[in-house]
Amino acid sequence: MSLVVKLGGSIAENPSALEKVIRGINDIANGNPFVLVHGGGKQITSLLSELGIETYFVEGERYTDRRTMEVVEMVLSGLVNKQITSVLCHMGIKSIGISGRDLGLITTRRKIELGYVGEIKAVDVEPIKKLLGLGFTLVLSPVSETEDGLPCNVNADFVAIEVGKALKADKLFLFTDVIGILDGNKNLITKLDANTAKSLIEKGIIKEGMIPKVKSAISAIDAGVKEVWIGNNLSQGTIIRGKKDGH
Repeated sequence: MSLVVKLGGSIAENPSALEKVIRGINDIANGNPFVLVHGGGKQITSLLSELGIETYFVEGERYTDRRTMEVVEMVLSGLVNKQITSVLCHMGIKSIGISGRDLGLITTRRKIELGYVGEIKAVDVEPIKKLLGLGFTLVLSPVSETEDGLPCNVNADFVAIEVGKALKADKLFLFTDVIGILDGNKNLITKLDANTAKSLIEKGIIKEGMIPKVKSAISAIDAGVKEVWIGNNLSQGTIIRGKKDGH
């Protein structure tokens, strides 16, 4: 089973919570290695504040100048990545902490209007497959680079989705700060097919910050990912599959 997980960086600050999530993921993976992509937005904002560097966002994306990019890389590829990798290794899960820049894994195109923010152009999936085949779980920082070697800040959700697509993963888990997708009465929708999800976006039931996440999930399903899970813990969430019958 191939499995890709996206976690928010804040969970790295709580080792017991991280261990609980990882145990659940490891059980689902039947002990097989998997790819764990992480964020770290809160830690980035905190360090920027300590350094006196202003933080601001453009339509939900952090404007990243050169100095901010240095902090982003330090926090994501250094601090958070190694915190998570260390926890996994101490749990007996053989893990390697890397970034999208290592092995040329993720090539990006700069969104010039956002400074050093990257849009993913390509994922080189072969090194990922080889490392998984050797039994290594990959802890992947979303920091990536352009073809000419410039570092880029990339949304961790998008990295997880593109890696999932490249692997044609059996399961893609997107941990978020809400319980999942809600219907018009604010009740959790536990299962959706891709076509119904598109319809809920058109009807305005899926809205705001959930729209890009669900659209990306649908693109993953269309690219061959069998199942996408969106939620804030493993006990509840929304599963999106390709066909209406869920098979």
